[in-house]
Amino acid sequence: ASPSAVPISIITTTSSMKDRVFNIDADLGQSHGAYLCDRRTGAEFLDFHGMFSSIPLGYNHPIFGSRFWDQLRAIAHIKTANAVVHTQEYWDFQEAFAPHCFSEALHFTCTGSTAVEAAIKCALEHHQDPKGQVISLRHSFHGMNGWGFATDPCFHSRERLGYNPPSPWIKETIEELRHRLKRGNTEHVVAVLVEPVLCTAGDEYLAPEILREVRQLCRHHKICFIVDEIQTGFGTTGDFWYSEKIDLHPDILIFGKKAQVSGIIARGPYQHCLKSPEKKLVVTYNGDLIDMLRATYILKAYQEDGLVEKAKQNSNFFRETLDSRVENFRSQGHLVAFDFGSSHQRDRFVALGLKHGFLCNQSGERTIRLRPPLALCSAERQHFASIMDKVFRRL
Repeated sequence: ASPSAVPISIITTTSSMKDRVFNIDADLGQSHGAYLCDRRTGAEFLDFHGMFSSIPLGYNHPIFGSRFWDQLRAIAHIKTANAVVHTQEYWDFQEAFAPHCFSEALHFTCTGSTAVEAAIKCALEHHQDPKGQVISLRHSFHGMNGWGFATDPCFHSRERLGYNPPSPWIKETIEELRHRLKRGNTEHVVAVLVEPVLCTAGDEYLAPEILREVRQLCRHHKICFIVDEIQTGFGTTGDFWYSEKIDLHPDILIFGKKAQVSGIIARGPYQHCLKSPEKKLVVTYNGDLIDMLRATYILKAYQEDGLVEKAKQNSNFFRETLDSRVENFRSQGHLVAFDFGSSHQRDRFVALGLKHGFLCNQSGERTIRLRPPLALCSAERQHFASIMDKVFRRL
C-alpha cells in the first residue's frame, strides 16, 4: 500500500549542512523496503536519497534473518581492532568480496574520505617524492579528510573547506589534464585521482574514451591512476564497478558508501604501502567489523536476487518515467540524475516531492540525483511513477 500523506509540519528542510538534511526522526525499526518512517508522525517517505547514496538494499531487507542477528549479537559488544586480530566474520567478508576485486591487496577504512587518503599515501610511498603532487578534477568531491586537498572547493564544498590551508595540489578539467599529460608536464606528479562520474557535482559523466587515454598516459609517465568509486561502485550502475564497465583498469580503486566498509584495492607497485613493515596505513580499527558483517549479507542478497543486473534493467524504467519531463536526463543503473531550467525550479521539485512523501538529493546548481536501493520492487517503482505524475502536474 502507498504510504500515508505527509503532514506539512515535517517537510521543511534545514538551511545548511550544519543540521539534518531532512527534518525527520527516523524509525529504523518501522522503515521497510524503500520507505523511511518518521518516528514522530508515522509518515513514510519513498527514500531515493539513500542517506547520501549509501543504502544498497533499503530498510529491513529479509536477507537479515536470525543468523545475521545471532552473528551480530556475538560481535556487537566490542569494536574489534582489526589491526590486531581477525575474526571469522572478517574472513567471511573477505571471501564474499574477493570475487569482485582485481587484486588481493586490500586495505579497509571506516569512511570514504580516509580511503581516499590511503590511496594517495600508496602513491606517495611508491614515488617517495617530498614534493609529490596529486592532480584531481574540477567539480570533484573526495571527502574532507586530509584538509580536503583532493576536493575541488566548488558548490557546497567551498564553505565546508573554508579556513583550511590552501591545497598544494592541482585541480584541472579532464581536458586540461589530458593536455598536461600529452605535453609531459608531469614533474612531481605522483597520482591522478578521478571520479569517472562527478557525482556530488550533479552526476557529470566524463567521456570514457578520454578517461582511457588519461589512463594510458599515466601508465606512460609512471603516474599512479586512482579511480574513486565510492558512489559509482558496489553495483550502483548495474555493473559491480563502473570503471570495469568502461575498461579503465586503475592502479588503485577506492570504494565505500553502499559497500558499508570503505577502503582501497591496489595493484602492482602501489601495494607496497599496504605491506610496509612500518605499517604506514594501519590504524586501530582498519574498517569496522559490523560493517563487514552487514556487507557480507548484502553481497549474498545481490547474488541470490540478481540485484546488480536488475539495477541495470531499471535504467530504462527511470528514463521512460522522467526523460520527457526534465532536462539532460542521464543514468547508469540506479545512478540517476536530471536537471531543471533553474535552481528555483529544482528546489520546487524537491519541496513538492517532500509533500508527497518522496526524498531525493539536490546537487550542483540545478540538478536532482536519485539513488534508489538496488532491491527496489515493482510496487515501489509504481509508487515512484505515481508521485512523479503528481509532482510534474503541479510543477
